[in-house]
Amino acid sequence: RGADRLGVHLGVTVTHPDKVFIGGKWSSARSGRAIEIVSPDTEQVVARIAEADEADMDAAVAAARDAFDNGPWPRMAPAERIAAFRRVIDALRPRVDELATAWNAQVGGLMSFAGPMHHGALMTLDQIAGYAGAFEFVERRESTGAPVGLVAHEPVGVVAAIAPWNAPFGSIANKVACALVTGCTVVMKPSPETPLEAYILAEAVEAAGLPPG
Repeated sequence: RGADRLGVHLGVTVTHPDKVFIGGKWSSARSGRAIEIVSPDTEQVVARIAEADEADMDAAVAAARDAFDNGPWPRMAPAERIAAFRRVIDALRPRVDELATAWNAQVGGLMSFAGPMHHGALMTLDQIAGYAGAFEFVERRESTGAPVGLVAHEPVGVVAAIAPWNAPFGSIANKVACALVTGCTVVMKPSPETPLEAYILAEAVEAAGLPPG
């Protein structure tokens, strides 16, 4: 339990809290510094995570850009991308209690609310995958002077996503989900007050075998 090594004693297992997830790999932050996560309930430090800086941001953007320009993700059939994202959801399901515990420790919200909120967030991810599966990425339309006209909806590029502190998992997951199912690559910056959910999501992405970047 790498998380315990850096002070997370919450029933939350984060394997690499001292690293950042860039290009499908866990790497040490360039700054070498750590951020202390302080519980608003107890005012105690409940976790220490890597502090990313401008150099890490540049590396993340470069990795996402290369993955978009040269990697397989934007070129997959929509059904393939959706199936891959559903593997991410499947990897998150067993960790709902961890997500709820992390939210309680970082935000101070009631555990009686945390469980239903995070189960609801997973339901939203299922819905996003379902909407993407029903969406016509290539529409056939009547066309003057041609047998048929096609309107293709294509991914736009690298998405920059920033999450607030108060409902981190829902914000993080929804933004990442919408970017990924449409074929974009994404750089996610969680709040420094509530970063643990982003680590759990990154581990789910890794477990699901998504392409690097």
